[in-house]
Amino acid sequence: MKKKVCIVKKPVAEKIYRFDPVGDREGKPSPYHHEFKDDQDFIVNPTLIKQIGWENCHESTPEGKALWLYMRLCQLFKYDEGIFFSSHRNHPNDDPYQSFNIADKTTANTLTTCFNFSRIAVKLLNQIEGVHALMIAVGLNQGHFRFGYYTDQVTVDAEPTSPHHHYNDMARVKLGLAPVGLQVLHGQALMQDLEKRIIPTMLPKLTPDLKEQIAWLKDETKLPEPEQIKLRPLVDNLRKNQIDGATTLQVLIDLNKRYEKAPYKMIRAAAINNKKIEPQLLIRKQNNLARVDLKTIELSNLPVPTFDAAFGHGDMVYADDGAEDYLDFVIGLSATNECEIK
Repeated sequence: MKKKVCIVKKPVAEKIYRFDPVGDREGKPSPYHHEFKDDQDFIVNPTLIKQIGWENCHESTPEGKALWLYMRLCQLFKYDEGIFFSSHRNHPNDDPYQSFNIADKTTANTLTTCFNFSRIAVKLLNQIEGVHALMIAVGLNQGHFRFGYYTDQVTVDAEPTSPHHHYNDMARVKLGLAPVGLQVLHGQALMQDLEKRIIPTMLPKLTPDLKEQIAWLKDETKLPEPEQIKLRPLVDNLRKNQIDGATTLQVLIDLNKRYEKAPYKMIRAAAINNKKIEPQLLIRKQNNLARVDLKTIELSNLPVPTFDAAFGHGDMVYADDGAEDYLDFVIGLSATNECEIK
């Protein structure tokens, strides 16, 4: 009598998709993209936890919770435009090694950059059961940061702070647009279902006036009518809808670039006030000057003599020290304004 041989099949190891090695936005290995080892622990600010409002997240799956959190952080966080003038200020946001010291102080009421956005997102994502997240450093000198996360169902490369088609996701979500910074490397069908269900419920209800003024944003090929460009009502409505300065800047510059012959000259600048940097957008139309304060979201017309006196003698600095752009901006100005920029 032959003995029965019991064959035990070894379980097939389930493939876990992860960022190994960390690659570019398409998932391809790149020498300039690598995992950033965050060796300094911190506690997420309790105020920020309250502002996030996890009790409003009704998702039960790790993938759903992760997407909900991404949307929520894009709603809450405001980008620090002052980093473009870092050579003129001393602020922790300007240097990742200093930024370590303010992660636990970051709330929806403070400004942040790609570094602490990524650090905080990774910290919170790793607290969701079934989600694994990591930071990704980009560039030769780690000049930019993003993050990625994965579960046993999806792998996602998340880029909330770098512009995509003129707008980053921090701005898009605030303007009622679906995010485009999520690169799904695995689990596309599941993520598409989640995005269709979660994203529409988390986009803001903008006032009808602002929705009409920025209707062209939803169609990349559509141009706004020239006669509809009225900067003051647009800026006023951006402020009324609590749109932050970094998003306002993106809207105004993009609006101007939509036209073959841009009606305005614009230059990113900052006023130095008591050693503090106050980001501004300077606007010129022929001999008419205005500026938008990106902190208060207010447009002010500037008489040319006032402009020259206030900003021609070291009280105004320019993004990336763009002296050539500045000279192009001011050349040919007459002594007085012909009319206000409206």
